[in-house]
Formats: sequence, C-alpha cells, structure tokens
Amino acid sequence: MVKSPVTKPVVEILTFPTSEAFQKDPVSTGALGLALLTKADGCLCAYYGIQVEDANVGYLFVVWETYEHHQKWTAHPEYIPAMKGLRKCLAGKYNFQHIDFIVDPNNALGAPVTEILSLKLKSNASKRKLILALDGLSSQVNTLRETYSPCTWGESREYPGRYTFIAGWRSKEAHTLVQTASKGSSFLKNLLEEADIAMAHARLHRRSMRVLAVL
Repeated sequence: MVKSPVTKPVVEILTFPTSEAFQKDPVSTGALGLALLTKADGCLCAYYGIQVEDANVGYLFVVWETYEHHQKWTAHPEYIPAMKGLRKCLAGKYNFQHIDFIVDPNNALGAPVTEILSLKLKSNASKRKLILALDGLSSQVNTLRETYSPCTWGESREYPGRYTFIAGWRSKEAHTLVQTASKGSSFLKNLLEEADIAMAHARLHRRSMRVLAVL
C-alpha cells in the first residue's frame, strides 16, 4: 500500500486513441517519453494502459505534486522530446484534464483493474446531491474486500461540473458481481439522477523515477 503524501496531488488524465504498437506492447511503446516525463520535477509517477472494454482507447494518468509543477514542465526543454516519444502510443488526438482527487489515487490506479467513472452534472441538477452521492458511494466501496481502497473522486479543473471517480478492483468480474448485488444502492440511484455517467475499466502500468514509502 502506498503512503499518502502530506498534500494531495493533482492528476493529469490523458485519454487517447491507441496506436497498433501501443495495443501490442503498452510497456515498451513510448518508453522514452515516459522516462523523460517521470524525471520531471514534481512528477510523482505515471500510470498508463488500455481500456478493458475497447482496446482502441488508452489512458495516461500523471500524478503531480501540484498543478504548478505540471505548468512548469510544459516550459521545460525536455517537454517536447517527451511528447514526441509519447505520440508513438497515439493513433490520433488526445483529450486531457486535471483532477483534484479528494484522497491519494495511487491505490486505485495501481490495482489489477481500475474502474474509471466519468460524470457530467446534468443541467438543473444539484451539485451538492452529486457530491453527497459520490461520498456515500466511496464509503460503501471502501468497505468491500474486492477493492484496493481507498477509491477517490474529484472535479475537473478544465471542465467544471465534470467529475472522475476511480476505484481499484481485483478484476472486472469482481466489480461486475458487486454491481449486480448493489443495484438498489441509493448512492447509485442518486448519481444517475444528478449526472450523465460513462463507465470503463483499464489495466494500468506504473512508471516512476522515485522510490515511494511503503507501509
């Protein structure tokens, strides 16, 4: 289990169409770009991989000490070479956002399978009710043996009203069984009432130049 840092990090999330090379070998493809990225000042680690449901979709989660560290990185001389290296993973344009997760996301991202829940607040919906539902769902999920707790969630800096919830699971099948058993959950019902939701799962690989403390 990874020890949480004193301050909560901000996570940069890239979603992209995967290249054929990345689908065949996600670890080696773009390795040079990841090596340069994870050497950047303030980069705690990166997680990258392919969506379980659709191999044409890839993810890169970059855990930064602060948002300012990422901003400084974009002006660094090695930024452009790093991005060129990472483009080997892509088959087209990527989307990105920064999420301020409420708790350290490393356990969820480092699990065998990571659930990625994208939520968009509906027009005229209640942000307060959505947040209460996310808090309630998190508390519920964290009690399950099948999870790599804690799960976490946060709002997008670039897109206010959009949220990302992530949870680590032993497998997608384990999550599916829990979903079937908890269809009547009031927290899930409230989420569906307040937000448009898209769910996916990914198997992520971790890359870091730092040695993190372990409990």
